[in-house]
Amino acid sequence: LSHRDEANFTTAGTDRALESRRRVLGLERTWTYKDIYSQNASTTSEKTLDASNLLQLLEERQRADGLAFFARNNSSGVLSQVFVELAHGFEDWAVGGTENVLLFDPTWGTNRAGLKLCCFTTVSSTGQTVILAFSLLMEETHSMFEWSFRCFAEVFRTPPRTLFTDGDYCIATAFASVSKDDGPWAGARHLLCVFHISKNFYEHIKRQRGSNIDAWQDAHDMFW
Repeated sequence: LSHRDEANFTTAGTDRALESRRRVLGLERTWTYKDIYSQNASTTSEKTLDASNLLQLLEERQRADGLAFFARNNSSGVLSQVFVELAHGFEDWAVGGTENVLLFDPTWGTNRAGLKLCCFTTVSSTGQTVILAFSLLMEETHSMFEWSFRCFAEVFRTPPRTLFTDGDYCIATAFASVSKDDGPWAGARHLLCVFHISKNFYEHIKRQRGSNIDAWQDAHDMFW
């Protein structure tokens, strides 16, 4: 990996730099993307150092602006879950009162430490999409999703009227836990986001219809 400088040390960048060099020299490719990822991956100590810097920043935000955050380490002492309130999020949520709609969308593999970015989003009174808070989670499990929901409930207080998510079973069971009669989101409804449903529809149903355009059009019209 002698050309990591050209790549800014990212896995994708390193792969591009090596592939470019390989072509110039006329050599065979002798590595995989996974090989580079393993070579470039942060060590546990590096991740812990990053976590220390992150927590210091969040503590400064909390002192200066009153923005809440929560963090937990796993059994190995490595930071595994973080919840962060964003500026003006509470005000945007308060305007909607008891009619708020909340969208929760986890995105896999969005940072060097491999944590999942989970955004809490709503539509403000102006019609704009607003990110209220986010979680960084080591794993997409029932317990970590439930922890995120309870953090949101503690900070933003008023429960959503409806939560929209994708069809992840762990999200569904976590929501069921917080929406019980004695839960912080009692009475809230859980619905699936039509964007994620339509992605699955186009991926699987269109493939089944093959070259039969009429059959695909009928299925498409029925879906919508």
